[in-house]
Amino acid sequence: MSQPTGLVRTGIGPIDRDHLHLWDLFQTLLEKDLREDEALAVLKELLAYTRYHFGREERLMQEIGLTGEPRQAHIHEHAIFVKRVENFLELLQNRAAPKTTGLQAMVEEIQKMHQLPTLPQLDPAKRVVAFLVDWILNHTSGMDVELANHTEAAKGPLANQDFSFLESDRPAAS
Repeated sequence: MSQPTGLVRTGIGPIDRDHLHLWDLFQTLLEKDLREDEALAVLKELLAYTRYHFGREERLMQEIGLTGEPRQAHIHEHAIFVKRVENFLELLQNRAAPKTTGLQAMVEEIQKMHQLPTLPQLDPAKRVVAFLVDWILNHTSGMDVELANHTEAAKGPLANQDFSFLESDRPAAS
C-alpha cells in the first residue's frame, strides 16, 4: 500500500496501517464497477474495520491516560462517523425493490426516496465515497495527529514505543 496524497501519517504504525486499509476500501468503492451485493459487502467490511480501528485508537487513549475533552471529542467523532455509515447501510439494505444495478443506482434511489440534494459534479456513489474520503483525511490530519502528539507527550518519541498491544483482535478479512 502506498501513502495516498493527503492522508497524514501519525507515526503510530498500527494506526497508520489501519488508515491505509480503510483508504483501500474507499478506493474499491470509488474505482471498481461493483454490483450491488459487492458494494454492500465492501461497505459492511468498511464498517467492521472502522469499528475495529476506532477501538484501537480508544485503547491507545486509555494506555496513554488521555482524558477530558480531547478524549471525549475524539470518541464523539468516531460515534458520529459509525452512525452515518450504519444509517447509509440500513438505507441500502431496506430499499423496497432491490436491484442489481450497482452502488450508483442504489444511492440515486435513496436520494429520490428521501428527497436528498444532488451534486451534479459527482455521481451518487462517488459522493458517498467522497464523504468517506473527506472524513478520513480531515480526521487523520486533525484528531489522529493530536492523538499522536498526546501519545508522544505521555510516552516519549513514537519511534521508541512498542504498540504491540494494539495488534490483537484484528477482524477477519471478508
